[in-house]
Amino acid sequence: MMWCHLWIKSILTICLHPHTSYLAGSFGSYAEDVSDLISHLGLHKVIHIGTSGGGPYACACAALLPHSTAALGLVASMTHCAGPGSSHLVQGMDCFNRIGFSCIAYAPLLTSLGLALAAPFVRVTAAAASAAVDATDRTAAGSVYSSGGGSQGGVQLAGIASVVGKAALWLAGATLPRPDRAALMQQPRKFLRILPAALADSFCQGSRGVFADMRSTTLPWDLNLSSINAPTVVFQGDADVNVTVNMAQWLQQQIPGAELRLLPDEAHFSLVANHSADMLSELLSKVHRTT
Repeated sequence: MMWCHLWIKSILTICLHPHTSYLAGSFGSYAEDVSDLISHLGLHKVIHIGTSGGGPYACACAALLPHSTAALGLVASMTHCAGPGSSHLVQGMDCFNRIGFSCIAYAPLLTSLGLALAAPFVRVTAAAASAAVDATDRTAAGSVYSSGGGSQGGVQLAGIASVVGKAALWLAGATLPRPDRAALMQQPRKFLRILPAALADSFCQGSRGVFADMRSTTLPWDLNLSSINAPTVVFQGDADVNVTVNMAQWLQQQIPGAELRLLPDEAHFSLVANHSADMLSELLSKVHRTT
């Protein structure tokens, strides 16, 4: 019954409000929110870093908030995937992503309905996976300080959860390029903690926000990237099939003075997993040289 009510609610939301899925909010309104946050925290300048689908929002902040932007970092950042010039940008992208972006751009109502139907399942399963990781951590930690049969059970439970989690990551990464599969398997706890929690958060208020985000980033952006005057570095793995090298090169060409760092044998997840500290250090060094 719970599933039934959740799906009925999702369908009614789309049917009664078919346009608010992608007309509410904009890059400009997002930049305004970030500007308010910067002011509230009493900050003068900040570094905007956008990863994957966060790249367009980081670009928006750099373009619309020039006086508070110290630098811009784009990490495996997407560009628009539909409209003029998009066929070149998506060359090399995996087939599943290309189909998904095409559906978002050219069949928005159908895609919105599909997300609404999937949202309850995604929300519940992602939250359950995240909770299972937390419970396993607590059980494993408790076994260190306890004694007797209970600790044996805790260790066994933690071991089973670890094996199941690694198997789930292996299945999830079966279609990913080798660097991403390696990153998933080398740091399973990190990804098991981050990915389900992020997925649960994205659908916690339904599917409309997810669709609005995907629609805004898929269609050509209403942003003047040539107005960005902060030091900018575009980081990209050459084995990434979620976001292509062509996209990284396009971003470099659109943003004045932007530098491209093309990292060999790195893909979408592995780029962040293996080079976060180095990327942040480079952005900080650019800020220090300009102040």
